[in-house]
Amino acid sequence: MKIIWIAVFLTALLGTPFLLQAENPAPDFSKIADVKQKKQLFFDYLTPYVHVANQEILEERRYVESLDFNNLSKRDKNKVKQLVKKYRLKYKNITLQTQKTLLKKIDIIPPSLALAQAANESSWGTSRFATQGNNFFGQWCFTKGCGLVPLRRPQGKYHEVKKFDSPLASIKSYMLMLNNHPAFKSLRDARLKSRKQNKAPTGLALVQGLEPYSALKQQYVDIIASMIRTNKLLNKDKMVLRFDS
Repeated sequence: MKIIWIAVFLTALLGTPFLLQAENPAPDFSKIADVKQKKQLFFDYLTPYVHVANQEILEERRYVESLDFNNLSKRDKNKVKQLVKKYRLKYKNITLQTQKTLLKKIDIIPPSLALAQAANESSWGTSRFATQGNNFFGQWCFTKGCGLVPLRRPQGKYHEVKKFDSPLASIKSYMLMLNNHPAFKSLRDARLKSRKQNKAPTGLALVQGLEPYSALKQQYVDIIASMIRTNKLLNKDKMVLRFDS
């Protein structure tokens, strides 16, 4: 029922029908010759899923904010332990510092950043990994059979490109990676800086933290930043303001 309610809420906000259904597959973006039309359809398709994933993160964040870490119930302590594991915290005891560290990690990924990366990593939804595995972010896995084997995987390498049940699952996994992986600490630092300045995090404010995402390093950062600007994706970040209040 929660997902249905969010779908109705987003329909009212976005002004377009919004459905989250497993049987609602991605359009065949490869058949759209008009570049402008393809881009618009790509963003229209993925944007609602990005907002739902962020909304779930915000619900976790509000839960952690609501707790008194000096006086946790057994039920809340167990939930906090689950979050500690999910977000890869190192801890011996649950303290106020645990709450602060969780809040640094449990936060939104700006839609502009997610959409630009999805477009780049999936070649606007046309890559084999997107069409066959719902993987819009090029995420790897390391268990045989967990995904799709890259056609040009170097000899001696064992990684696969992970398969997901839905685009939403891919987005959730991508956001969790940015929120819990040590490599993206600088991205989270930039987001926290925005929070301390009472500013909503934006894609351009966080983009420098994506340097570890690709072997291209700074060139990759520049590509994603350019995609955000060229496609005017910062407008998508404004939607989060309606939720994050």
